[in-house]
Amino acid sequence: MAFLHSLFGDSEMKVHRFEEASKFYQQVKDYLLSDEAQHCLLLSIVNTLIFYPGRYNCNLYLATVETNGNIVAVAMRTPPRKLLLSKIQDFAAVEAIAQDLHDDRQQLPGVNSLAVCDWHDYSFSEDIADATA
Repeated sequence: MAFLHSLFGDSEMKVHRFEEASKFYQQVKDYLLSDEAQHCLLLSIVNTLIFYPGRYNCNLYLATVETNGNIVAVAMRTPPRKLLLSKIQDFAAVEAIAQDLHDDRQQLPGVNSLAVCDWHDYSFSEDIADATA
């Protein structure tokens, strides 16, 4: 579990990883369903992982990033595919995910995420690529 400090205060950010898709879904469903249209790909993949687990015979990466018990980001990877990121509530979560992947010595072919249209320009791919290199 990785720990970082949030960009929005002194609260500690924690990365939680899951080995079982059903437990992962129970943890992330409310967060993902709160913006279902933007998270439809993540929801679809989790559904496949639960009901057709043999479809992905690989080392899955299923993770949440939480601050004060609240999810601020969800990350998922089914190798050899790219990392998928949910809507990010706190951009420090990207650094936490990158550090967690780096600590696990995972190399990524790339990152897919929602477009960032908010308060600043942030490059997910470059941050994670730098941390996992």
